[in-house]
Amino acid sequence: MKIKFIPNVVAIYFFLSLIFISLSHAADRDGRVNHGSKNNSYDFHWELPLTNYPPFVRHSAEKGAIGPIVETTHKVLDQLNIGYSDSVFPLGERTRMMEQGEPDFVIWTDAYTERFPHFIWSEKVIFDIHLNVYSMGEKLPINDITDVIRLANEGKGKIIMMKGDVIIPPNAIKNGNVVIYDSVFQAVEGLIKGDGHYLLAFKRNFDAVVSQLMVYNRIQPEQLSQLTHTPAYSIQLVMGINKRVPKATQVLKDLEIALEDLQHQGAVASN
Repeated sequence: MKIKFIPNVVAIYFFLSLIFISLSHAADRDGRVNHGSKNNSYDFHWELPLTNYPPFVRHSAEKGAIGPIVETTHKVLDQLNIGYSDSVFPLGERTRMMEQGEPDFVIWTDAYTERFPHFIWSEKVIFDIHLNVYSMGEKLPINDITDVIRLANEGKGKIIMMKGDVIIPPNAIKNGNVVIYDSVFQAVEGLIKGDGHYLLAFKRNFDAVVSQLMVYNRIQPEQLSQLTHTPAYSIQLVMGINKRVPKATQVLKDLEIALEDLQHQGAVASN
């Protein structure tokens, strides 16, 4: 089993749904410059619909869709000269599209692939997402997010969250035992200063902020040594090809080869 979480936490399925990317067939426009590779080249034009979910997927008014999952997907498709364009679909509509087998290509968590029989799935993981609970000092006596919620509701510590976070429902924390910040940077600094006891953050974000704090000497070595974390859950995303796509099995194989090449080159992020 490649995913670890407690299902009665937050609507985890909602979280998982937010981060997937699906590609449906559209004779539209080529969204990127094609680079080509030693792999086969395919004369496909796919539409890339997505929903904002920072930091992995977000929309920029200047650049359109950006984020590590988007960038990795674009680079893999570029390797096979597959054209694409970015669009936005409501979450429910995208899920319906997958259930009815409309998209030609999808990226989805490996924990729910059986729900979508229209697709064949890659064995290779295109992206890992890790959510941790961070604290200062001794490692927390917790196993998952429900333990953090319970401790906060028992008055045994405050949870630090970011504005707009969907990891924990706003009404899940009672007695005001929550501190909300505008950014991950402020949240990490708040944890270090002791404004709260538990910080839920994606490993990718947390590591980047700590690196910045070290560069600007805003975190001391002794503070750094006190930072501890407990895994809350991890998600592994895989690629899926609609069975109706011509030579679907070969296309999926070539996508995996392209992804592996890019990862070996260090050209794409893996988490």
